[in-house]
Amino acid sequence: MTLLYSGTDKQKDVWFCVTAIRKSKESCPECKAVEEIIIENAFVKAFNILCTDNKTVVEEFLKNVEEGLQAKDNKKQINKLNTEINSTEIKISKLIDLHLEDKVDKITYEEKYGQLSKTLKELKAERVELDTVQDEEKTIKDRLTDFKKIFEDAKPLEEFDGDVFKTVVEEVVIGGYNEDGIPDPNMLTFIFKTGLNTKIDGHKPLSKMKKNTASQKCTYQEDKPR
Repeated sequence: MTLLYSGTDKQKDVWFCVTAIRKSKESCPECKAVEEIIIENAFVKAFNILCTDNKTVVEEFLKNVEEGLQAKDNKKQINKLNTEINSTEIKISKLIDLHLEDKVDKITYEEKYGQLSKTLKELKAERVELDTVQDEEKTIKDRLTDFKKIFEDAKPLEEFDGDVFKTVVEEVVIGGYNEDGIPDPNMLTFIFKTGLNTKIDGHKPLSKMKKNTASQKCTYQEDKPR
C-alpha cells in the first residue's frame, strides 16, 4: 500500500491492517499504518535473533520437526489404501458380471453392491485425507529445506535483504498486546515459514534494537508450519 501525505508530493510505502482496509477502521481501531522501512529494519533484527542469540533453539526446533516428519509413513498407508481400493473395485466389477449373467439374484446383488460401494467410498475418502496430509508435509519439508539453507549459511544481516525475507517469512502481524494486555500498534510479529515467530518493537530505531538483542526470544507457533 502507498500512502500519499496530504499537501506534499512525497510518497511512502506503508503496511496496514487488512481487516481495516477491507471492512473499516472501526473493525480494527488500534491499527495504524507502518512505514515499510520500519518493517524492513525490524526484520533485520528478527532474523539476527534467530541466527545469533537463539541459534541453538532454532537448530533443536528444526531437528525435532524433521524427526517428526520422518517418523510418519503416509506413503506406505496410501499404497495400502490403493491396494484395498483396487481390490474393492474388482469385487464390484465381478459382482456386476455375475448379476448380468443371472448368477446372483437381485436382492443379494443389491445388498452386496451397497456394502462394497460404501466400503469403496470410505476408502477413497481416507485416501483423499492422506493425500492432503502428504502434500502438506511435502510443503513443510520444502520450507524447512529452504529455511535451513538460509539459516545455516547466514551471517547476521547488516541491512534488509528482500530475497531472504521472501524465503523465510510467511506473514507479518502488525500490532498486538503488551505484557499488561494493553494494545500496542507498534508491535511487529514475524511469523516464519517454519512456525517460529519473533516479536519486535517497531517503534524503536534499528540502532536501539541492536542494543537489546540478547533480551529477545523466538517462540514457536503451535499450529502447523506455514
